[in-house]
Amino acid sequence: MDGTPLVAVTPAQKQFIAEQRAYVEGQGASWSAQDESITLALAADACETAILSAHEVDATTLQTHVDTSPLFAAILPKDTDAATRAAGERNVASVMVFGTSFLCPDDAPAWQAAYLEVYGG
Repeated sequence: MDGTPLVAVTPAQKQFIAEQRAYVEGQGASWSAQDESITLALAADACETAILSAHEVDATTLQTHVDTSPLFAAILPKDTDAATRAAGERNVASVMVFGTSFLCPDDAPAWQAAYLEVYGG
């Protein structure tokens, strides 16, 4: 809330960040404190959406979340073609959904099913 970057503190958060960081670095990219903060925020927002949706997450929930998320809007490039933007959205959503398996594991299967329905396998 105060603009301080998010940092993993719980064991689940630390494991999520460790695995996500390893994946990113394994792809040849670098990792930063900003990446950690954004990654944690994506997953936390999804968990909050699940709570606000009474833990009823489906494809509509996922698509509405993505379409109205200020975080997605800030992350995704605005000056690209539709296909590039869609690919970016899918990648960001995959990180978000992966994070739910650590931060709100009871909701993760619903997020995963919704992801597959919206973006395919």
